[in-house]
Amino acid sequence: MKAGTQEYYANIQEFKKCFKSQEALLTLNGKTIPLKDCEQLGDGHSKIVYGIKGEKSCFLIPNKSRDWDALIKAEKDLCDQITAVGLRAQKYEIVPCQIQATPDSPKYTLNVMVTQRFDSIAQDESVVIYNPKDALKTLTGGPFSLYDGDIENIKNPDWNKKILSKVLKEYAVALAFKLPIHQIESTDDSVHFYFKLSPQNAPCAHFMFWDVLGDFRGVSEEPKVPTLETLKEGLRQWYDDEENSALKLLCNEIACATTYEEREQIAAQLGLGSEMFAVKQIEEALFACITDEMLQEAIAYCQAQVEAKLGKNPTYLPAFESKVKAIDISPEIKALFVSQGAQKVISLIAVNPEATRVLNSFSIQIAKELAARLHNPVILEQFKSLNAQGQIDCLIKLKSSLEALAASQQKAGKMKFA
Repeated sequence: MKAGTQEYYANIQEFKKCFKSQEALLTLNGKTIPLKDCEQLGDGHSKIVYGIKGEKSCFLIPNKSRDWDALIKAEKDLCDQITAVGLRAQKYEIVPCQIQATPDSPKYTLNVMVTQRFDSIAQDESVVIYNPKDALKTLTGGPFSLYDGDIENIKNPDWNKKILSKVLKEYAVALAFKLPIHQIESTDDSVHFYFKLSPQNAPCAHFMFWDVLGDFRGVSEEPKVPTLETLKEGLRQWYDDEENSALKLLCNEIACATTYEEREQIAAQLGLGSEMFAVKQIEEALFACITDEMLQEAIAYCQAQVEAKLGKNPTYLPAFESKVKAIDISPEIKALFVSQGAQKVISLIAVNPEATRVLNSFSIQIAKELAARLHNPVILEQFKSLNAQGQIDCLIKLKSSLEALAASQQKAGKMKFA
């Protein structure tokens, strides 16, 4: 049945009507299940979620979506892209589901998305999933306490660092690949969090993504490792000029995951008067523990993820080589860039902001300067032996030397550059 046809839309409507019958039978993954053994877990504008009682899985059917197959394929593909760069997104399967309102009525078949229930994930992995979009700011799993019921833990930098230890690295990756987080742009309901629980230790915060289609069109094909400043300020335009706006927002998002009971307890013990002030207190405690060393570790982690992602992209290196070959530079320099090997080339591109400068604004100047020095094979071998950052540092230094050399030789009328 072809999508977009009247027959396709009619099939969706009949399929949905069957879910109103208490006698309905559905067949999913080869198993026939009475609809009365299913329970509705949630609904949104485009999807309704049903769980199968006693099982770990749930499935999603259309609510008000007309282009259902295109929607679920896009949602699955986008979540898979996020997973591929090292962050957590909900894992979906797309499978056919057959349903009939009564044993004697016609059968209707439609593709649905199948995934693991949040309560099952929470139990299997000892995590708590936080949905800030939900009106009740739902926490699935638990019991959960950000500070283990001990007010002194709020004042403990090591406890707060443990909470942030993983999410800061994931935050850097999210910036590099432009994932749907609030530090890049205002999003609807894509970004969520989960907390890995550890007895007697701080829970560890992580990003988690689902329902991303409305906010996200795919990971950036030209990821850029964020600088220290970018980590602190993010990539969006803020309403004020407050320093470290993006980091403070991240801390606030995590602080808001605390339960109402925990906030009340903190407010009472600190004499804050209202549980609302407890969120600000937690945000400030989290932010105060962040050091430049932690952020540099996040940058290093992000660079490794970027390099790994580009290394697995079969179209990226040929596209880069084509770009280099198109530059009007000497054959020796073209050969140097193209022959470095995939990983060295990828490493060179992954570092930001120097990679952009290497490839664009002053790449020709660097090429001319290298060409002038490649007559000495020792220099070439030394350059090849450097790691990615060393190559970039070398290129920058050599560029400065070239500019100085060019200036002196132009005065003597010996050398001219385009």
